Amino acid sequence: MRKLFYITIFLSLSAFDNYPILDSYHYNWIAYEYESEEYGKKCYIISNPIKSDSDHNIKRKPYIMLTKYQNSQIEEISIFSGFEYKLNSDVKVLIDDFSYKFYTKKDMAWIRTEEEDKNVIKEMLKSKIFKVRSDSAYASYAIDHYSMKGFVRAYNRMKEICKIN
Repeated sequence: MRKLFYITIFLSLSAFDNYPILDSYHYNWIAYEYESEEYGKKCYIISNPIKSDSDHNIKRKPYIMLTKYQNSQIEEISIFSGFEYKLNSDVKVLIDDFSYKFYTKKDMAWIRTEEEDKNVIKEMLKSKIFKVRSDSAYASYAIDHYSMKGFVRAYNRMKEICKIN
């Protein structure tokens, strides 16, 4: 009876706009799909760090996310380090031997152009490690290490569920 209750709640919540639906797990990456009136369908994959070094004293829940917008087919990388970033700072990203700077706004960071997003994704598809170095507005720092294991499968799944029919 209890199982039926939870299934009913899940199905009723799934019918609402702005409720992400978990699609699949791929080692360290999870694929979701999301439908909204404003953006249409978008899909994203997300991962949490496998290792974090930080002097920030508040419990953080950092992640990196790659979002694909179905209507425009644009893919966008974003980073959340678990705190508000230092004003006018950049987040430094190291993907194997390549380094990138992501601009920050409040508690999120993005790459500057669509072309740079494409280059970063291309490197992510070949890499093993993704490191993020960020500075908080509270004079603390974080270095987060992400495993790329499962990224290629998650990325391909995201493209599949968000392709234009």
